[in-house]
Amino acid sequence: MKQVEADLYINLQGDEPLVRSDDIAKLAAAMWADPAVQVGTLCHPISTEEAANPNTVKVVLAANGDALYFSRSPIPYPRDAEVATYLKHVGVYAYRREVLAAYADLPQPMMEKAESLEQLRLLAAGLRIRAFQVEPTGPGVDTPECLEKVRALMAGHEPTLAGVKLVITDVDGVLTDGGIYYDATGECLKRFHVRDGLGIRLLEENGVRVAVLSGRDSATLRKRVADLGVTLHQFGIKDKAAACRALMAQAQAEASQTACIGDDSIDLPAFTACGLSYAVADAPSYVQARATGVLKTSGGHGAFRELADAILLAQGKAHVFGSAEGYASVMAAMAQ
Repeated sequence: MKQVEADLYINLQGDEPLVRSDDIAKLAAAMWADPAVQVGTLCHPISTEEAANPNTVKVVLAANGDALYFSRSPIPYPRDAEVATYLKHVGVYAYRREVLAAYADLPQPMMEKAESLEQLRLLAAGLRIRAFQVEPTGPGVDTPECLEKVRALMAGHEPTLAGVKLVITDVDGVLTDGGIYYDATGECLKRFHVRDGLGIRLLEENGVRVAVLSGRDSATLRKRVADLGVTLHQFGIKDKAAACRALMAQAQAEASQTACIGDDSIDLPAFTACGLSYAVADAPSYVQARATGVLKTSGGHGAFRELADAILLAQGKAHVFGSAEGYASVMAAMAQ
C-alpha cells in the first residue's frame, strides 16, 4: 500500500499456485460491483471426505454469500445424518483500502489463535467477508507431498500408470483378506493369493519395482515376502508417509512415478505421499474417496494383480500375458 496507490488490493498467496487468472478477475469484478463488500475471497464445493482433512479450510455462508465462519473442522457438522455439504476456502483475498490499512491494528482473537486462520480476525472485528464460488481449483500446497503433486502438475507430469516405476502395497486387507488365523500354538497364519504373487513377479520382471509396507511384522509375512523375492520392504511401520518416501528413495522413484494400494485409514498418509493411490473394492467408502482409483477386486482376492495388469497394459507390456516365453520366465522366477 505504501508503494502502490489503489482502492482495492488482491492478495494471491504463494500456497495457492494453481488459482486461475479468470477466478482472480471474477473476484475483482464482483468487488467493484458491490461497494458494500469489505473483503472478498473464493470458495468451491468439496466432498465429505476432503472436508475431513484439517489442511483443507472450510467456510459456511449466509444466504447473501457472506462468510459466517471458517474452520479446519468439517462445518457444518452433520449431527443426525450425512446431509451436510461443504465448501473449501481458496486462499485469495480482495481488500478495500481502508480495511487493509486497519488490519494490522485489529486484536488477534482466540478463534484465530485456535484455528491458525488469519481471516477470523476480520470476522471477529465485525467485518464482512463475501465468498464467491468458482469451479474446483487445483490443489494447494499444505504439505511436502502436496508440493510434489503441484510441481508435477505444473511441469505437465501428472502421474499416470504409464509412468509408474514403483508400486507400494499394504499387506493386511490387500495381499490378504484381512483375516488373522491362529493355530494351536498361537502362531499367526495369513492367507495370500497366488495371483497377487504372480502380479508382483510380472511387475518386477518388467522393470517396475514393488515394495511391501505393513503396519504389522510377523514371521509369516517375512516368509511370503522372501519367497516372492521382494527386496524393498518396511514392517511394523506407523508413519506410512515417511516410509513411502524412504522406499521411493531406495527405488530412485519420484512421487509422480509411484503408486500405492491400501484398504483402510492407516493407509491414507501413504495415499498422500504417492502420486497415484488405489483402494481395494471392500475398503471403507471414505478411504475409496481419498484414492486416485478404486479397484474392482476385494483385498486378498487378486486386487494387487488387477493393478499390476493395469500398469503393464498402460506401459505397453500386454505381451507378457499372451507370450508363452514371458509366462515361462515369470514362472521360473517364482520357482526360484
